[in-house]
Amino acid sequence: MTVKSLAVRLAAMTTIAVAGGLIAAAVPAAAATEAAPYCATDVQTHKSACGDSEAQAAQLAGVAKASVLAVTLYDGINYSGASYSFYVTKDCTAGYEGEYGNPNLGAFSNKASSVHTYHHCDVHLHDPINYGTPYSVWIDQSANLANIGNGWNDRASSIGVS
Repeated sequence: MTVKSLAVRLAAMTTIAVAGGLIAAAVPAAAATEAAPYCATDVQTHKSACGDSEAQAAQLAGVAKASVLAVTLYDGINYSGASYSFYVTKDCTAGYEGEYGNPNLGAFSNKASSVHTYHHCDVHLHDPINYGTPYSVWIDQSANLANIGNGWNDRASSIGVS
């Protein structure tokens, strides 16, 4: 899949949900630009966008200056390729409470090959959409998701963040 087609497919996601204290967001249909390899979601405003750089994607998504980067998924190993970043309102807590999440990664489903978290956040990868099972252990970062558990490369369809 090309970066252009990934950005276009990622832009096709339209659902935003807030349930049980878990904040979830997905990319709105009109968010992506033609050949944007970087996408970002501000989970406070539920606005998402894609751009030619991480900074541009965050700016286009209207990420507030007070927001912090929680997690970035990459479609290549070693933190390479197209990326999808999630920004939250504050640092994550030390406990694994599933404070934030995305119930459907849409076009990025089954694409993540590496992940990096920030600001005390960890991520749970879920195989199906809507946080179903199976799911991974809590991950701080992984340059190659094939090395996590029974292998999580190109497998995640939803994520929980704590």
